[in-house]
Amino acid sequence: MADDLGYNDVGYHGSEIHTPNIDQLALEGVRLENYYMSPQCGPSRTQFLSGKYNIHLGTQHSNFSPCRPSGLPLQHPTLAEEMKKLNYSTHMIGKWHLGHHTSDYLPTNRGFDTFRGSLLGSGDHYKHTKKYGGQDSVDFYDGTTPTNTAYGMYTTHMYTRRAENIIKHVGANQTDPLFMWLSYPAVHSPNQVPEIYEQPYSFILDSKRRSLAGMVAALDEGVGKVVQALKDQGMYDNTVIIFTTDNGGQASAGSSNFPFRGNKNTLFEAGVRGVGFISSPLLNQKGVINQQLFHITDWMPTLLHLAGGDYFKLNLDGINQWEPLKTGSGNPRKEVLIGLDELELSSHERSQSTVFDTRIQAAIRRTDWKLLTGHPGYHLWVPNPQQDYQLYASYGKEITNRGSRLNESLFLFNLRTDPYETFNLVDIMPNVANDLLKALAKYKGGAVKAHNPPLTTKCNPRRNGGFWGPYMTARDGSVFMQVPQSKAGSSRQGSQANVQPNQLNNNEVTEKKKFGLPRRSNNDRIFRIDKDRERD
Repeated sequence: MADDLGYNDVGYHGSEIHTPNIDQLALEGVRLENYYMSPQCGPSRTQFLSGKYNIHLGTQHSNFSPCRPSGLPLQHPTLAEEMKKLNYSTHMIGKWHLGHHTSDYLPTNRGFDTFRGSLLGSGDHYKHTKKYGGQDSVDFYDGTTPTNTAYGMYTTHMYTRRAENIIKHVGANQTDPLFMWLSYPAVHSPNQVPEIYEQPYSFILDSKRRSLAGMVAALDEGVGKVVQALKDQGMYDNTVIIFTTDNGGQASAGSSNFPFRGNKNTLFEAGVRGVGFISSPLLNQKGVINQQLFHITDWMPTLLHLAGGDYFKLNLDGINQWEPLKTGSGNPRKEVLIGLDELELSSHERSQSTVFDTRIQAAIRRTDWKLLTGHPGYHLWVPNPQQDYQLYASYGKEITNRGSRLNESLFLFNLRTDPYETFNLVDIMPNVANDLLKALAKYKGGAVKAHNPPLTTKCNPRRNGGFWGPYMTARDGSVFMQVPQSKAGSSRQGSQANVQPNQLNNNEVTEKKKFGLPRRSNNDRIFRIDKDRERD
């Protein structure tokens, strides 16, 4: 999984950024070109790991802040927990961002045998620190133990090396099959990359786009090394590789979602139509572009089906898509709920003539039709970064205001004829709009109330030895987040971990960038909740 990778940040979509390893995997697999997810990191990850829409988890309102006690609810089994029941060895590497306010939410208590990575949504790619609330504190864990031993290592290199070592260890020592989630923090800001990766893109004049291109290049190199490790261990022929981003790219950080409308954090296509594909020698079809609807929740039932698991009892929103992916036959998904957040209301007056409150921020796609209500977010288009005039413009600048107006609270687009969401057809096709509004009303009727607890200063890392990490006990947590008795200890079912974290640390040291110790600012004595960083 890549972080904040835009639609136009990969070579096979025509980007100026070269991604030969990613492109080759896509060429040997099935590209998903109508692939949907949430417009933010955390909510997409909850759907990926649970197989359920956010409205059925209570996670539909916002990202997971360092200081908001929320996360993927414990009563919902994760993909990793289900894989463990099937005797898989399970490993998590990189960015978690699924809750950390109590230790129950850490990866090794959610089904993973081992974890090495960060808990929060973003951070320095060398120091592994997160600036928030006046603190610049370490966000790096080995299992449940915070550590600063990775200080100076570049995240993409370090996590690639970790994945290589796990593959080598499994190939040499284990009979249990492997489930590994390699969750790169790249290419999320801050834009940081060793100079050698940025140099080939000196022709890109925009500094943010240039550094992001280097980050993508390092990511692509990492993907290639992981694939080679699988081949070296004789595991590749029986492996299924999923490549996905978690949401659209952040234009202000140099990412490009061209040619789509909007940006990360929006319900327009740029925010929710992701880069994704599946690649495996087990596929009957290769080099295929799949135009069928696919949602990030579909990965859980698809993978459980492959592993021989019973996913029907889990009441998932995701659909098993293995047969369409493998053979190209069938089209099981006709509809995708892209988002529905009843706490996010636009300033428009409520329409009394519709079955659904159109002030609510929501989006749904059914076949070729997409309906948006409320305020979908940043609504303009950022042009192709390969065009000369864009090289001198800052990303996120409002370039054009053509097409539908944003002072409307209801948008209807036919994405087959208008993939760029230019022409609002709500007045021309009222029956289609009304049918989709009825569907949204039905989803709303079955939704779990959004869990949005207040921010708390208990998260202050100074209380945790200078590390970000758990800051509540289970008793402090809200009822919504407590573990039902029937699920206590479920993450430890299945095979016992055969790989211990300390067995995998040797030879994982990559080149370190030298830094002085982080300086304390005068404001470090006062911990300030930073509400502006909620959408990270």
